[in-house]
Amino acid sequence: MPPDPMALEWRVALMQQVSGRGILLFLGVALVLYGSLEQRSLARPIALACLLGGIIFLLSGVLVIRDALVLQNQALGNIDSRLEELQSQVQTAQTSPDLPGEITQQRLDQELVQIEAQASNFKQTARSTTAKSMVAILGSQIVVGLGLLSLGRFGIKCTRST
Repeated sequence: MPPDPMALEWRVALMQQVSGRGILLFLGVALVLYGSLEQRSLARPIALACLLGGIIFLLSGVLVIRDALVLQNQALGNIDSRLEELQSQVQTAQTSPDLPGEITQQRLDQELVQIEAQASNFKQTARSTTAKSMVAILGSQIVVGLGLLSLGRFGIKCTRST
């Protein structure tokens, strides 16, 4: 995907990718830091980068929450607008004098109830899917962020004591 930080879908996809690969970043940086503890001039900048990376991971959680809520509202809005379109089509069909014989007012009423039930299902699915996705991304970012902060503190502590 070409970078487009203003597009909501792009940011959500980026955060999913970053949070999914964040643990690999954490493990890689941990190994590099551990391997460079003997060289103080190299270990200290790596430890500071870990602290900065941890802060960025934790603060980006706010963006994940915001984007997930906006995405959820967009999905619910799309469902509502489509429901209104379908309701108006059914109501137009109900008032139409030239209905085919197999389509009765009772059948149209049943279809309207079914459409509303499906819309309710879609809304619930959109809410739960968005919430699950947000929790998964946020959980991963918090774990990696706290891990990077701890790793940075450890690296700074080790470079001071040597």
